[in-house]
Amino acid sequence: ATPLDDGRQMLIVVDQQARALAIYHVDPAAGTLELKSTRDIRWDLMVEDFNAKDPRPSALRKMLEMPK
Repeated sequence: ATPLDDGRQMLIVVDQQARALAIYHVDPAAGTLELKSTRDIRWDLMVEDFNAKDPRPSALRKMLEMPK
């Protein structure tokens, strides 16, 4: 759980076996739980290269594999 600026909390639930996650916002004052997002992340975990900025993992790997 992570506190949010408005007094609510963000709760991330990870199902390791199903490789899925769900994100909830919890409002302790109102006693509510709101589902914000859910996703099967198995395909995300198979993506080899998805950085927004360089150096990308493939470039780092090539640098490390270069003969000295």
